[in-house]
Amino acid sequence: MNRNSRQLRDSLAASPSVYGQEALGVPREEPEGDPGDLGWRVVEVLGKRRTDVTEADVEVMARTIGLIEIRLANPPTRDSDAEQWRRGLMLLGHDPLDSG
Repeated sequence: MNRNSRQLRDSLAASPSVYGQEALGVPREEPEGDPGDLGWRVVEVLGKRRTDVTEADVEVMARTIGLIEIRLANPPTRDSDAEQWRRGLMLLGHDPLDSG
């Protein structure tokens, strides 16, 4: 993840409230579900003090990082799919175009 909670919250807030999973390049059978839903959970975790983080929060972050790694390892093969792929990653807290 290379985006802070403010950047992630801004991306999520700017996104339509209901995304079809296929529009984000997420296969329907993907167990992680909608990246936007997971992204909001990440915002909640990032907003907590370290002492308030639960095991469930740690699992959310681990699942999110795992999903980001999978998506980064499988970039789109067509330029027309690149923006959807990037948007899906940004809804999880990672911008593949940001090296920082």
